[in-house]
Amino acid sequence: MRRSLVISLVLCAAGTGYARKSLSMRNDAASLDRAELARPEESELSRAPQVNQPFKWRPQPFRPWLAGASVAVDARRGEVFVADTDNGTLAISDATGAHVLRVVPVGAAPEQVVVGPDGRAFVSVRNAGEVVVVAPGATQVALRTHMGGEPFGLALAADGKTLYVSLVGTSQGGQVLALEAATLAEKFRVDVDADPRGIVTTPDGDKLFVAHLIGTSVSVIDLERRAVRRVQLPGATVGRFDRLTHQSGRVPNLTFALAVSPSGRRLYVPHALEDTGQNVAPEVRSGGYGAGAFEPIVATLTAIDADAEEVLGDDQNVTSRAGRSFTLRGLSQPRAAIVDPVRSRLFVAGLGSDDVRVLNAAHKDPVFANALPSIFLGAGNGPKGLAISADGERLYVHASLKHQLIVVDVRELRGGAQPARSVMARLTIGDERLPAAAVHGRALFFSSQDGRISANGQFACASCHPEGKQDGMTWRLDKGPRQTPVLAGRLVGTAPYNWLGSRGSLKDNMKETMGRLGGRGLPAKDLDDLELYLTQYLDGGPQTQPVRTAMQERGKHLFESDEVGCAHCHAPGTRFTDGKNHDIGTTTSEEVSRLLAEQGKPVPAVAPLTPAALLREGLTALSTTQLLRMLGGRMAPPDDEVQRGVLLAASTVSPNPFLAQQLGGMNSFGGFEGGRFGGGSFAMGRPSVGRSKPKKTDGKLRLAYNTPSLEGVAHTAPYFHDGSARTLKDVITIGNPGDRMGRTSQLPAADVDALVSYLETL
Repeated sequence: MRRSLVISLVLCAAGTGYARKSLSMRNDAASLDRAELARPEESELSRAPQVNQPFKWRPQPFRPWLAGASVAVDARRGEVFVADTDNGTLAISDATGAHVLRVVPVGAAPEQVVVGPDGRAFVSVRNAGEVVVVAPGATQVALRTHMGGEPFGLALAADGKTLYVSLVGTSQGGQVLALEAATLAEKFRVDVDADPRGIVTTPDGDKLFVAHLIGTSVSVIDLERRAVRRVQLPGATVGRFDRLTHQSGRVPNLTFALAVSPSGRRLYVPHALEDTGQNVAPEVRSGGYGAGAFEPIVATLTAIDADAEEVLGDDQNVTSRAGRSFTLRGLSQPRAAIVDPVRSRLFVAGLGSDDVRVLNAAHKDPVFANALPSIFLGAGNGPKGLAISADGERLYVHASLKHQLIVVDVRELRGGAQPARSVMARLTIGDERLPAAAVHGRALFFSSQDGRISANGQFACASCHPEGKQDGMTWRLDKGPRQTPVLAGRLVGTAPYNWLGSRGSLKDNMKETMGRLGGRGLPAKDLDDLELYLTQYLDGGPQTQPVRTAMQERGKHLFESDEVGCAHCHAPGTRFTDGKNHDIGTTTSEEVSRLLAEQGKPVPAVAPLTPAALLREGLTALSTTQLLRMLGGRMAPPDDEVQRGVLLAASTVSPNPFLAQQLGGMNSFGGFEGGRFGGGSFAMGRPSVGRSKPKKTDGKLRLAYNTPSLEGVAHTAPYFHDGSARTLKDVITIGNPGDRMGRTSQLPAADVDALVSYLETL
């Protein structure tokens, strides 16, 4: 009873702390708005900005082709172009969105479009590996060029003479190509980091900025020297409140789009901040993602001085960015951004939250300015692209999940977050090709507004699996570190599911995932629809088989040979997986300690918790999505199937002391085991250990992990369940001690390179 009283006091104190924190953050944000308003730059602003009010830019030529999107405008001809990915078409409407003027078939999966000063439209056709040109008024493609890989982002030089294309999926990782706009002849290529997405060029033509789906920086290409530099995006470090809730700091990631101010002086970069829990003490238990971090994924926006290539905003902003970015709170999967050419307004579209946020670009760090009225488009629209008229009065939104062009009157946005009166037109620009069940499954996959999938509707499946792929992260879960797997094209014929192979069906695995997200769970029909979309309609990208080089053929021979033995578990014709669990020596000491705790094995004594530490543990529990499920009377999914992945090679092992607080019987709270729901257990003690990174165990108690498919393996880094191998070469060399995963230790360097080269073709 005494213990229950202490716990109740902790929870009450925690709730008060959160209220005080929220009030403090609002006051701090308001003071930032007043104190940190950017000084007007004579080259960009026509008058000094007023606090929290948009101002007018100095007049600049309207050049919307400096950056591509899935929608573009041709101001001279009064037309709007939309790249309809699912239908493989370019749809052209009038400027009011009243009529579709013509539809041009362009190929499989068009992604972005730009319209040059001469009226020609350039389209990146992703699955065809092509860029095509559509002449003014035409109903068919006039010119096309094949370039390999997946062309994604487009940008035209200010004079319209050079087209820049970002290329995904090359053997070099990522590239940007420069093409002659008149002929599409290649001028040069520049290697950049992997997964390039949106690109934008500056009006003076000396730089090109590149966004990356995975990574912590924006690439800057010096077009004269053809040299690549990087601008590091700010993360969010651990502040005093964050430390109390076991947050470990947030990593910038998932950048799709860039926007540039009319003068080219400022660059705006919407992206995600992710707290994977990687720096949280390993003894902290949580059934949720990020070791119980509050809102593991949040959206933010970074403003960059394009001339100096430096982030705008001071260190205090960077430190508290995740907790105080109120202007983007609740925005999910930012996919597009555009700057008003007349007033200092910045528009950011959230694919998963079905809205467009309006930020004040007068502030040097717009996420800390008071928010302007946002535009909610309605559930299931999936805004993917933005364009704006030359006078800044009409915003064009590509609602990709509805195959619609939405025209919004943005002359004066007033009132709340649902200005339905501002929507001037909704124009259907293509047919829906999926069956109704798959359409519903697609909406479930991308929407972040469904409390059945995540607590309070914070996240979507696509939050960690953008484009059906993966975020490149390794998340801390209750069983240990788990790297995000790719879904698109890798689900059929690859059962069982998850790294421990503990779920024989995809639907059972989805239920477990939604439990970790704090969701209530979907009914059977919705699970059927989601499974249908994931397995049959989620686009896996280009399906062409490459012509292998002699080096790659050598790698194929090695892969399939008995001498190396890779095909014993990854046989061709079986989706490159045997569907079995194997101990390959990658179990971490943290995972061993968790397993020992579950089995009640002896562990070192724990140090008593101080009052401050007890408060911290209570706050941690409040910060987890799992607690929300507990308070709602919903239990977390059972873990009894985890033993499928366990190898008990010996009855004794020298344990690492991590997670010993789970030992000796878990304390109850409201009839539930504390360790099941909270980021920290309610046990009255915990190990006195440091926060060093877990190392691989050399004991004999290990976990066996499910064999992953190797299809598309070149684009699934990092590797292993804990993301410990950054490259395929690391997997073969330093990631295979003792030849547990095929015999590769005897291979000379040339054969290792050949094997890696072959794997990149799968």
